Amino acid sequence: MNAEQGPTAAAQKGPSVTLSAVDIDRLYFDTLNPRLPEGVDGAKDEEVVRWMLLDGTLLDLMGSIAEHGYFEGEPVLIVPRDEANYTVVEGNRRLAAMRLLLNPDKAPVRKTRVLELSEMAAPNLSQSISAVIFPKRDDIVDYLGFRHITGVKEWGPLSKARYLRQLWDRTPGTASERLQALARKIGSQPYYVKRLLGGLRLFDTIEENDFFNISELNEGSLSFSLLSTALSFESLTAYLGVPEDPADQKTLDTENVERFTRWVFEKQQDGGRTILGESRNMTALAAIVASPDARNLLEQGATLADAVLATEHMGGQFTRALRLSRDRLDTAQKMIRRVNQPTEADADLLSDIMEAADDLLSLVRRRMRKNNRAE
Repeated sequence: MNAEQGPTAAAQKGPSVTLSAVDIDRLYFDTLNPRLPEGVDGAKDEEVVRWMLLDGTLLDLMGSIAEHGYFEGEPVLIVPRDEANYTVVEGNRRLAAMRLLLNPDKAPVRKTRVLELSEMAAPNLSQSISAVIFPKRDDIVDYLGFRHITGVKEWGPLSKARYLRQLWDRTPGTASERLQALARKIGSQPYYVKRLLGGLRLFDTIEENDFFNISELNEGSLSFSLLSTALSFESLTAYLGVPEDPADQKTLDTENVERFTRWVFEKQQDGGRTILGESRNMTALAAIVASPDARNLLEQGATLADAVLATEHMGGQFTRALRLSRDRLDTAQKMIRRVNQPTEADADLLSDIMEAADDLLSLVRRRMRKNNRAE
């Protein structure tokens, strides 16, 4: 196909579309692209191209096109922008790659590598690429839901959430009806849609507060999946102030959002781990915020492990401490077989443990006798 060929009507169900070869210079980036970070102005080509180059994947795509040529079998999806030009709703990375290969001087960063790829690609390039022209953007948005949320080219969770917010804004009905409708469009469940939308509200609050000035925390380093995971727990959802209704625009509890962000993402000085540690500890964090005593401990600087203890009844904590002591002694007993030279200090430490255990046993038995007499 070349730029002189006329458009061909594509027979399919749904909106009437046209397959055509379109000149690169008539194509524009999508300002509503869900993959663009909030800080990138989609209307400014240089900002979009800079972000794509620094993101690291655009150069790989350019290298592939330079070596093999542009693959016409996967056209970009476009909608009319004005009488002569179009907006690329699906295929912005391919548009950026082709633009830079044809005009390497337009690269705002990584200029040397872009020029090398452009020189390599020169014999294989055309000024036009294949495109499917849709009447309006909403027709493509509906298709992208399956393709990028549960389909073959899955987006990251933050891009999914931004896409779902676009769908939410144009979906009628009650909150429940809208969640059901969006879930059907992307082939998922309403609870998943709700968690992603809530996670985006949480992310927006963190971003609006400049990531609370946490060192090295930004859109690229923040794991959005931890935000949506947190909202699977009612206690954390309430603590952060995320509303049940995604349409509710009330302000989140910024103070608690900052605490949560620091617990989950801020690295500690002693080893570089966060207070949360691993993502599987989110269950423990949810239990902590549900308990006023435990939450106060964590807010005052206690470790996650210490705060978790305060979520249990004192009797439960006591039993847990005893079992932990017994387990550690069992471990030491297994290790002694491989210890060639136990030290006098080891023997002294064991004597201290035995003495403490005897004292504790005597105290427990006195307390039990006292309680029995009271009954």
